[in-house]
Amino acid sequence: MTASRTHEREDLVQDFYNRPPLGYAEYGDPHGAPVLAFHGTPGSRIKFRAADVPARALGLRIVAPDRRGYGLSTFAKHDALADWAYDMAALCDALRIDRFAVMGISGGGPYAVACAESLDSRVSALALVSPVGPVAEADVADQLDWFHRFCFLHLPRSRAGSWLVWHAIRAGFRRAPLATWRLAQARAPHTDVETLRTPGVEERLSGSFREGLAPGIAGALQDQALFAKPWDLPLDQITAPTKIWQGDADVNVPVAAVHHLAEQIPNCTFEELPGQGHLWISINYPVVLQWLCEVVSAPARASGTPGHNRL
Repeated sequence: MTASRTHEREDLVQDFYNRPPLGYAEYGDPHGAPVLAFHGTPGSRIKFRAADVPARALGLRIVAPDRRGYGLSTFAKHDALADWAYDMAALCDALRIDRFAVMGISGGGPYAVACAESLDSRVSALALVSPVGPVAEADVADQLDWFHRFCFLHLPRSRAGSWLVWHAIRAGFRRAPLATWRLAQARAPHTDVETLRTPGVEERLSGSFREGLAPGIAGALQDQALFAKPWDLPLDQITAPTKIWQGDADVNVPVAAVHHLAEQIPNCTFEELPGQGHLWISINYPVVLQWLCEVVSAPARASGTPGHNRL
């Protein structure tokens, strides 16, 4: 366990259901309503340090796991996004958490969607912020610009190319994290540049990347490979109340794929953020957490609405 000016608690769950060790951190109110929070690509659990204070104020318990191959979590091969839902079911069983909300940011979005679909009966709400959408869908792929087509569809087909790119990124964050972060944001809109000038934001984000890539690049390569494939998730079966926040100036994720995702999920509210880029969440955790608090505090879904759990 660790403690700092935030109410941060870290731990490692080992040998649950014969799965490899999984690391996670907790923020907010330890007795509050649980929220599983999934970091982006790359990234790590410490991304959610910024959520600690507003989560405590709202009575939410943030459980932020490192995905496989990132940070404290041992790599395990996943053939589909739903494999992550299996890990999360086991983690919540180990923590004696029955029902929970799910939040996914950027590359954590597909994994949050997989949990909401595969663990439907246990998921009370789904919050997605600037999520990676189903880019491999034919209707979406046709709308990608050259940059997104290269990053999300072509690069994952080249093992050597992917290896070189991610090793260069990892080396940059180990040796010159702030310079590497600024280079990565070269295409960012002015709103993201302004967000990075907020005290602590740039250091926190670059630190999350550095921690996530500390054990290697296996997690990032796995993310990349899974994003490049059809999700194979019946999105129309998701019953949890869902909300997506997406900046219309975001250059990190294909916005067309996010719109497609919103159209496929029932009971989904889409909030477009005019002029905002990919980093909106960095200074707006209270907005997203407030919505989650309101949803999980509302009366339970009608008993006539069937839930399911495929795992």
